[in-house]
Amino acid sequence: MVSSGEKKLLDNQHLIKNVTSLNQQNICKMNRFCVIDCENSRAFDPFTFGVMFQSQLSREGDDWTICYLAHGETLPDDILEFQGVVITGSHFNCRDGESLPGFKSLCEFIRHASEKGSPRLYGGCYGCQVIAHALHGEVDYNPSGRFLLMAENVKLSTIASENVNTLTVSRELIEKLSTAEGMNLIVSHGDCVRKIPDNSILLASSESCTAEMYITGKERNILGC
Repeated sequence: MVSSGEKKLLDNQHLIKNVTSLNQQNICKMNRFCVIDCENSRAFDPFTFGVMFQSQLSREGDDWTICYLAHGETLPDDILEFQGVVITGSHFNCRDGESLPGFKSLCEFIRHASEKGSPRLYGGCYGCQVIAHALHGEVDYNPSGRFLLMAENVKLSTIASENVNTLTVSRELIEKLSTAEGMNLIVSHGDCVRKIPDNSILLASSESCTAEMYITGKERNILGC
């Protein structure tokens, strides 16, 4: 016969088990995002690119992880299970390649994300270039041979305008790129994507860079910008 004390203990254990199960289910349902910070400069301390993206993109209920790859951290083991991943800019370039912490594993992750069709992946500046490099596009010095720091009008490409209903980006972005002026953006880079990966869609171009934005991946789940 079970005593009242033993029954209470069993009830508590059952309750804990159920709460733990619910928490695990909630974690699985939670929107989980990761920023892969590729910059190791201390010039912006106490801010980092990772913190910047998280603060600007985070919504209530989201769960964010920042991986400081350029400081020697390794990618999360479950990186392919996140709903979205951001690859930041950097003062490094793809020619630094094998000398960079985590460069090989980052390229492998990009290829897996492309082949699997998830997670959704955004690469900005250096991140855009690494995506092209990993997927066998071409990255090199700017065509002008000069480092660019300027305001540039970025406009929707012809092929994107012809396939606008199939593009996996926001309608707001498409509308802004489609105006006569396009999007007036500050660009800062010494390198650029000279050839986008095969089976990609050129999204937008500018006078200084043909491949300003492109979409790639099995499910068009990757945006380079």
